[in-house]
Amino acid sequence: MSTQFTAVGTFSDGSTQSLTAYATWAAGSSSVATITDLPGVPGQATGVSQGVADVTAVFAGMVNTPASALTVTNATITSIAVTPPNPVVTTGNQLTFKAVGTFSDGSQIDLTSQVNWSSNVTVATMSTTGVCSTAAAGTSVITATFGGVSGTANLTVN
Repeated sequence: MSTQFTAVGTFSDGSTQSLTAYATWAAGSSSVATITDLPGVPGQATGVSQGVADVTAVFAGMVNTPASALTVTNATITSIAVTPPNPVVTTGNQLTFKAVGTFSDGSQIDLTSQVNWSSNVTVATMSTTGVCSTAAAGTSVITATFGGVSGTANLTVN
């Protein structure tokens, strides 16, 4: 499983800006995790084995201090909760769903942008980020699938 890190810089005038795409990323222990510096996925960490790895972002000679700790476990996904569970919306509107995975160690992680979303496309379509666009009146089971585990919500479109 992967997780996305972000880097936000604070400048002398007090302004902030995302530096995720511009930072040089490193994981302190490549035997525990790797982190990408690739365009399109900078700051994406992937677990390799159990343990803890420090994640650093460097921009213009500045390093995040203290480093962010990434803990990698062998926990497996046990369930996915999709919210809202029973929404009712009108045709032509959008609604954002969220998918939270529960793992065997009891941890919970927002998987909204990592799950595979599906729906009855004659009623509603789903984006990869959980945004549902309604197309016609009816009902649709909204499904989020990750690691062979699925969670659902029941959508009604009036």
